[in-house]
Amino acid sequence: MVTGTFRFCRFAGFGLVAVLGLGAPCAGARDLCPQLSELVEQAQSNFFEVDPKGLKGARACQMTRSLSGANGFVCSWAFPFRDAEARDFFEVSQSQISTCFPNALETVEDEGVNHPDSYTQRRYVSDGAVVRVSLKDKSALEETLVFMGVEGVPPG
Repeated sequence: MVTGTFRFCRFAGFGLVAVLGLGAPCAGARDLCPQLSELVEQAQSNFFEVDPKGLKGARACQMTRSLSGANGFVCSWAFPFRDAEARDFFEVSQSQISTCFPNALETVEDEGVNHPDSYTQRRYVSDGAVVRVSLKDKSALEETLVFMGVEGVPPG
């Protein structure tokens, strides 16, 4: 479950922004670009000798490794199953990534998978790194999850 409150905020350049957290309701949205930019910079070295910081409001964050050998860092947010706020958070996250990395190449990766009930993913390639945001419905967990992550380039 998400801790804190979920609110909508308006920022120049972003439009309507969904924000998780306690305290100042719009602080997390203002920090997304600098946080993602820092992760992209770290990903350019394949996260070599760095300790990435989690994205504000995330339930959990962790390092990952792809089959190609590229290291990544991914964070997740949990919502009640098929809750509209999860879709809104996913859409706003996409918008923020597009604004943060205006020259990024965006692709839709909604390839069929057998584990979630539904799955939507957007992939952005920018500055030698890949930024992803995905939305997954999981009926067995009675949750809808949003994942946001940055992956470096494989060594070699």
